[in-house]
This record gives sequence, C-alpha cells and structure tokens, in this order.
Amino acid sequence: MVEKLLLCVCCSLVFLTCNLSAQDLKIKFSDRSIQEGEIFTITLTVPTKKVKEISPFPEIEDFSKKRTIFHRERKEDIFIAEQEYLPSKPGVFTLPSFTISVNGQTYRFNGTKITVAPGKKSLEQISEDKAGKKEEFSPSELDAMFLVESNQKSVFVNEGFVLSASFLVAKDNPSEYNFVDLNKQVTYIIQDLKPADCWIEEITSPGELKKDTVKFHNKVYNRYRLYKVCLFPLGAGTINIPSTGFKILTYATLRTKNEIERKDEFKMFKSGGIAIQVLPLPEHPLMDSVAVGTAELQTNIWKKVLEVNEPLKVSLKLTGMFNPALAEMNVKESRDFEIYPEKEDLKKDERGSDIQFTKVFNYEFLPKNSGNIKLADCFSLIYFNTSSKTYDTLTPKFMIYVKGERKSEYISSHEDGFYQLIDKSSNRLRQGERDDLTKVLTNIIILFMLVTTIILIIKR
Repeated sequence: MVEKLLLCVCCSLVFLTCNLSAQDLKIKFSDRSIQEGEIFTITLTVPTKKVKEISPFPEIEDFSKKRTIFHRERKEDIFIAEQEYLPSKPGVFTLPSFTISVNGQTYRFNGTKITVAPGKKSLEQISEDKAGKKEEFSPSELDAMFLVESNQKSVFVNEGFVLSASFLVAKDNPSEYNFVDLNKQVTYIIQDLKPADCWIEEITSPGELKKDTVKFHNKVYNRYRLYKVCLFPLGAGTINIPSTGFKILTYATLRTKNEIERKDEFKMFKSGGIAIQVLPLPEHPLMDSVAVGTAELQTNIWKKVLEVNEPLKVSLKLTGMFNPALAEMNVKESRDFEIYPEKEDLKKDERGSDIQFTKVFNYEFLPKNSGNIKLADCFSLIYFNTSSKTYDTLTPKFMIYVKGERKSEYISSHEDGFYQLIDKSSNRLRQGERDDLTKVLTNIIILFMLVTTIILIIKR
C-alpha cells in the first residue's frame, strides 16, 4: 500500500514538473513596428539546456527567414532560440497563432501584428552586403510541384468541368518555404485559367487558401488549393488551358554549431497545359437554352389534400452538375390553379474534384377548382442528360387533391384569376367629379361631428 502511494506521489510530481516546464516556455517578439530592411525577431526561451530537437519557427507571409541562432546560458539552466525575419515590402502583416515543438512536445503561442514602414535600404542592397561572404550555402531541396487539373477531358457544349490550381509539398519535405505575393500570383493564375468562351461559376474566392492532405503517385503531400472554378463552354471546339507558374520563396542554408543562416532562393514551378474537347449537342429546338449535365428533382410539399383557394408552398429542389443559369423551371398556366414564383436558392458543394449544384425553386400554388391536379402537369424542366446522351424532362411526382367549392360568388363568376383580371381591366382615365363630391360630403360630416363634440364639452 505504501509503495503504491509513493508511486502515485512520484507520478504527480513528474506531471506537475512537466506542466511547469510548459508554462515557463516563453516567446518574445522584438519591436513590432519596424522599417523596410530592418529585422523582426522571435525569441524562444526554454527552461532547460537539454534541448535535443526543436521544430522550425513559423513562416510569416511576405517575410523571409534569415538567421536562426541557438545558445545556452551558462549561469541559468535555459536554452534560447532566435529567429530573424526580413520583410519584403512595407505594410501591416499578421502572424497568426503558431506551434513550436521542443523535444517532441508541441506548444502553442499567440500571434501578433507587425507594421513595416517604407525604408531607405532595399532588399537588393542587403543581399549585396552579404555577397562578400565566402561560406558556401547548401541549396534548397524543396520537394514540391504546382498542378493545374481538370476533372474532365471531353464535355458537351454547356456541360461543366472543374479546373483547380494547387501547390503540393511533400509531407516529409525537409526544406522551409514561404508564399510571396500570394494574392497577386493567384490573380495572374486566374487570368490564365479563365477562357473567354465559357460561362464561369467561381468555387473558391481569389486568395482563399485551403489546405488538405492528398496522395499522389504513392506519396503523401500537403496540398494548398489556390483556386477552383467550374467552366461551362459556350461553343464546340477545343479549349486550351496554357501552362502557368507559381513562385515560392525557399532558402539556401549555411549551418554551424549554434547558428543557421539563410539566403533567399526563389523557385518557379510550372504547370502543364491542358486541352479540353467540347462536343456539339444533338439537334433540338431548345439546344441553346437548356441545362446540360446530370440532375435529379426532389419535391417538398407539406400536404396533398387542399380546399379550394387554400394556398400551398411547393419547393422543387434540383441537384446535380449543371449550369444553374440555364436550369429554369417551366410553369404551366391553367384556369384550375394559379402559381406565384418566390425566391430561388442556389448552393454549391465540393465533392472531391467535382462540384454539385443545388437550385431550389419555390412557389405558392393556389387551386381554383376542385379535382385532382398532377404537379407534373404544372411544372417541368427540360435538360440534356450527359449520362444517356439524350434530352430529358424532369417533373414532380405528386398528385394534389382539391375538394370544396369556390368560397366567393365573385370568384365563381370569374373564371380568370386575380392577375389575369388585372391584365383585362381598362387603364383609361375617368373623370373624378363623383370622387370630388364624395370628398366634400365626407368633410361636411366630419366638421359637423367636431362642432357637436365641442358644444357638448362646453356644456359640461
């Protein structure tokens, strides 16, 4: 029993010691308002000299890493690591929260903002100052690639295909790297990826960087998704997507016992060109105005049995891969019902390399006569099905049962609906003499009532 108690006490002491060490790990930033050409420094203090392994310091966009300095204080049992950064341009920059691993244990720290004012000394001058050094730097061994991919090699006119631009870095890559002028580079990439003869549906916003992990040629990569777009060609022929480039900042390194010095190296990665064959659609009277692709139609209604003149909300959800601008519901007019369109909803979902569109058509359905009404006789959508390579029509499957008689003699005496009556009503101007006479009589009555009220108040 005593041995178990001592073991628990020892374990608790070790746990408390580890927590204390984690709390004593400190990060310090140098002056966060600097000039272009000046160094910004992050200093890490570890409360032990026995540091066997430490992970790289974080990257800061539009900053390049310079020296990393390690030293141990003899008088105190601490280890200090310093990372120097050099800004590439003036501005206000954000260092988000970051992690650093020490001896296999990861610690999280809060970020900060750095303000860089325009300076007199340029980056080129700084490079010239260091050019006199005789030490040889080891070149970067960045294991990476820049890819522009299409999910289709051949499509029909108005059929969508997805283009994506990604930067891939091997997960076991040993070299450090940083993005430079990301928004400007993505803007140039977008210009190269957007053909002139296509309808465009943006999937990601320019500058929106998404990171995930993929397996490519039996190797695991960190993938940075730079841009993704869905294109719908407007004419037959060949769409040529040219080769485009993406520039990365990496570093040649010079290592000594207590210091790592870095020299900027810019590497340009090129994508391959892509050719997409666009096939003409089979002849059809609506071939230029119907959606092309794959689609399913779902119907949502809250009841099937109605009274005459009882409104019903009808929601028709179209899901698939199609141009939402061309996907339009055909609505039939009838004396037995009235249909009023409401707001449409559009949603885009990424499904791996593909895209799924969901377009919802909302209507208010108002029956005017009793009887059975097939919704298929009210709504229809024609499209070209790329799976069967035929034109197809989607219709809702429900039947509406309407009971009762018209609730108003006025309504029963007019076969046309309210909006049809508006169209048939005369818009000719008529004289307003009768209206003026009515106004005069009304004003006299109001004046009489007001005088009577005042007299009664005075008598009281």
